[in-house]
Amino acid sequence: MIKARLKTITGRVFLLMPIIALMFFASLPVAAFTGGIVPAACRLGSTETCTLCHFGILVMNLTNFLIENIAFPATVLLVAIGGIVITTAGPSPTRQTLGKTILTNTLIGILIVMLAWLGVDTIIKVLTGNISTASTAQFVGTLGPWNRVDPAGCRL
Repeated sequence: MIKARLKTITGRVFLLMPIIALMFFASLPVAAFTGGIVPAACRLGSTETCTLCHFGILVMNLTNFLIENIAFPATVLLVAIGGIVITTAGPSPTRQTLGKTILTNTLIGILIVMLAWLGVDTIIKVLTGNISTASTAQFVGTLGPWNRVDPAGCRL
């Protein structure tokens, strides 16, 4: 009796999760248009000149959008699913292993995303000339604030 009820609850939870995810991902195009991924100087009708530095800003805006609006919410969703699988596993070792695998892969995935973000950010800042690589102290001292390139100070 308990096992049948637990199976019913688990089925409902797994039916609800994709519906929530679908509603979330359906709202992403609105967030993309209102978030301003394309720099103002490069939009149609702009009187400013679009430079290579604005391309760097575009890449950083796109990276931030993907991380903030896709990677983090997907991580939260997958951690919740992994936790639900472990919680509803009962004595089943295969379900417990599945839940642990979901959690482990989610944490590894978000770690890869964050390290890639750090790499992209550093490369763009070096290419646009916003940090100097002449000395280590100067390099480390000029890293922040993250993901901000000043097009006025760009040498390209």
